[in-house]
Amino acid sequence: MGANRDGAKGTRVPEQELRLPEHSSQLSYHLSMLSNVAIIIPVMNRIEFIERQLRYYAAVHCPHPIYIADGSTGEYQDKMTSLARHMQESLTVHLFNEPHTPIDVSIAHALERVREPYACIIGDDDFQIPNSLTLCADFLATHLEYASAHGHAITLRIQDNGVYGTITKIKDYPQPEYTAPTASERLLQFFSRYYVSLFSVARTKDMMTYWQHAGTISDVPFGCEILPCALALIRGKSKLIDCLGFVRQIHDRHKPVPNNFDWIIESQFSASYHAFERISTKALTVQNPIDFDQASKIVRQAFWLFLQKQLSNDYQILYGATSARPPSPRAYLAQRLPWLKSAYNIIKPYIKKRLPLHAAVTQAGSLYYQDFQRLKTFIEPVRPFGRSLPPGSTKAALTCGVVSPAKPNAVPHLPEG
Repeated sequence: MGANRDGAKGTRVPEQELRLPEHSSQLSYHLSMLSNVAIIIPVMNRIEFIERQLRYYAAVHCPHPIYIADGSTGEYQDKMTSLARHMQESLTVHLFNEPHTPIDVSIAHALERVREPYACIIGDDDFQIPNSLTLCADFLATHLEYASAHGHAITLRIQDNGVYGTITKIKDYPQPEYTAPTASERLLQFFSRYYVSLFSVARTKDMMTYWQHAGTISDVPFGCEILPCALALIRGKSKLIDCLGFVRQIHDRHKPVPNNFDWIIESQFSASYHAFERISTKALTVQNPIDFDQASKIVRQAFWLFLQKQLSNDYQILYGATSARPPSPRAYLAQRLPWLKSAYNIIKPYIKKRLPLHAAVTQAGSLYYQDFQRLKTFIEPVRPFGRSLPPGSTKAALTCGVVSPAKPNAVPHLPEG
């Protein structure tokens, strides 16, 4: 998602507040806040990515306020301040600097500053689709049993891992909804089909409880992803809205750890897992009328489901299909007839009478086409000021001089879902 920051908590610096436009009244401002969603972006030193994201929001006239939790240091902090000041001409931007601050602490501090009733989180190199945020907020306003809402999502790759350039690959990024009536059922369903749900829209007051343990868990995957995701599903149902909601850029070497086996044998894993289990169990007993021991068993079962799938996938990647048990019929056919999967993907839309999302976003007339085309047009090479982009350059290099050329892999990311 964003930068993994180690080190002590940084000094709190007051955020830069944006003045209300002269034509806006206090009344219209507060009314607009009812459906506005705070977009929280943790970032460290990757100025070219955050500039791209802000310029995209400006290009599509995003009404939602943006909170930048900036852990940048040195010259990057100065560039971030300059960028935020420049973008306030077209966006509502709140910037606060906390150098060397862990990412979970930065997110918690950002939530303390949020004034909107709804919020979401986004990595510096990804995109929330503003139209979808409004739809999600409107849904949550009238469905109190739901704790979160999100649109469909895709991932994309850009040539040479660039900030701008030709989109070389688009894939579906499944984010199912979980609507079981009890928190226990939702937790088991979620970990059996895990994805990073941090990008969903949620009520700000609820999100603050998901991140209230920030800084207390040393393991990054637990503290910055798995725990807040679990707490959100315990809190309430999640809703999938039929719209394009989120686009995630995938880079080479996107994982900070080689595999999940290496992760679970790290020295800090045990203590971090027990903290996760204790916090999740307590939340489960509050949401469901069950005792602590029963809730603890459910949390362990859920996490076991997660590990079972993740470790199996890693084993397949490292060692191939060799296993103590025979492959499933589906896996056997895939091994013996590798062309079968490609053939099925071709006829699948005709069987299900619906295009896969990665194809639908490029299909004129689809529900998702317009939002994706706005983003695609923004990312791919254009001719600014009547000039072609030189090979290997980025649009960021042609802006007001705030940033330097892109270094897409300068900072590690949180693990993908």
